[in-house]
Amino acid sequence: MSVKVLHLAATRNSEASAAWRIMNAQRESGIDAQALVQENRFSQANTNLLFKPGAKSNYRNALKRNALLARISHYNKPRLPWSYNFKPSSNWSDLARFDFDILNIHWVPSVLDLNNIALLDKPIVFTLHDVWPLTGGCHCNLDCVNWKTGCEKCPQISKSIPNLLSARTNWSSKKESLKEIRKLAVAAPSNWIASMAKESPIFTGREIQVVPNCVDSRIFQPADRVLSKRNLGLDPTNFHLLFVVSGDVRQHHKGFDFFEKVIDKLLETQLESKLEILIVGKSVEVQKSKWPSRTKYFGEIDSQEEMRDIYQTADVMISTSRQDNLPNTLVEAIFCGVPIVAFDIGGIRDIVTPGLNGSLIEMGNILDFASAIEKLSFQQPSQKKIFSDAKSKFSFSNSAQKYADLYNNLLK
Repeated sequence: MSVKVLHLAATRNSEASAAWRIMNAQRESGIDAQALVQENRFSQANTNLLFKPGAKSNYRNALKRNALLARISHYNKPRLPWSYNFKPSSNWSDLARFDFDILNIHWVPSVLDLNNIALLDKPIVFTLHDVWPLTGGCHCNLDCVNWKTGCEKCPQISKSIPNLLSARTNWSSKKESLKEIRKLAVAAPSNWIASMAKESPIFTGREIQVVPNCVDSRIFQPADRVLSKRNLGLDPTNFHLLFVVSGDVRQHHKGFDFFEKVIDKLLETQLESKLEILIVGKSVEVQKSKWPSRTKYFGEIDSQEEMRDIYQTADVMISTSRQDNLPNTLVEAIFCGVPIVAFDIGGIRDIVTPGLNGSLIEMGNILDFASAIEKLSFQQPSQKKIFSDAKSKFSFSNSAQKYADLYNNLLK
C-alpha cells in the first residue's frame, strides 16, 4: 500500500534525532515520508515548515511561554522536564495545506495545541519518545504512578497553582482530546513504555506496538579501537570510559551524581592508573571536572560522524540514568561495538543483553556498577557480535517495516 506520512517534530530535525532517522528509514524503504517542523535549523531536505518564520505562533515564543509557566507552577526540586498541552496561537487546521494520509507525531509540546487535535480528522500515530503523552505534563515521572489515575496530587506542582495549570487538568484535557481522534495508534520505542501505554487511561482501546528507534549501520560500526584512540589524540594504553547525555549533563534524571560516585569507586581499583573519562553533553560545571587530569570534555555534538569517532575510542560506555526510554546514545554505542554498563531501568534492558554486550545493574548499586566496569577492563566482548546483535534489533529496515505494518493496520 502506498502511503504518505507527515512526521511532526519541533526543531531538532538533525540527522542525529530519532524522528529524523525514522523518517529517513521509511523513505529508503519506499514510503513517501516528509518532516514537518517549526524551525528547519539544519536546512534538511524533505522538511516542511508548519508556520512561516517570524509568525506569531513561532515555536521559540511558545517554548519560552511554556518554560515560564513550568517555573511558576513547580515547587519541587530538582525540577524535572515539564511541558503543558496548550499553545494558544496554534491551529490544527493549518495542517490541511499539506498532502498526507497519516500524521506521525513525535513531539507536540509548544508546537501545536493538543486540545484541537481532532480538527485534523486524519489517522494519527503517536510515537512515545518519553512519558509526556501519558502524564499531566512531566516528561520524566520517576517513581510516580499518578498518571494511571489522572495525575491528582502531582509531586512536582504547587498545590496553590491555578486549576488551569494543574497536572490533573492537563491530564484530563489530554485524555479528552485524544479520545476524539477516530483512528489513533501508538508506536512505543521500548517494551517499558509500551507497557505503560497499555496501563494508561489516555490510550485505552488503541493499538500499541513496540517499534524500536533505528541507527544507520553505514555510519555507526566498529573500528580498530587503538587506531581510533590515536586519531583523537588519546593514549591507547589507557582505559576510556564514555558518558554521553543529550542536552545538559546535570539533568537530575540522567544521574550525573551516580556517575561521579562510580568514578570515585573506580579510582579505588586497579583501573585508577589508566582510567580516562570521556564526557559528551552540555554543562559549564562539568568542564571544571573534579578529575581534570583524566577527563576529556567534548561538549555538545550534533554530527553523527564525530559521535561515531568518539564511540569507537571507548572501552566501555556507561549510563547512570534514573529513567530512560530507548536512548539513542546507547544504541549508537553498540553499533560501534562498545559494551555498556547501565542501571536496569526503563527501556535499557531492550538494548543491553548481559553477557553479550554489557551488564545491567540494580538501580543505585554503585559497588556492583564499578565492579562490572572493572571486569570488562579484563575481558572485552566481541565487537562483531555486539554490532551484529544491534543490527538485528535497531536497523533502518526493521524500523521501516514495523512502521509500515502499523500504518497499514491503521488505514484498513
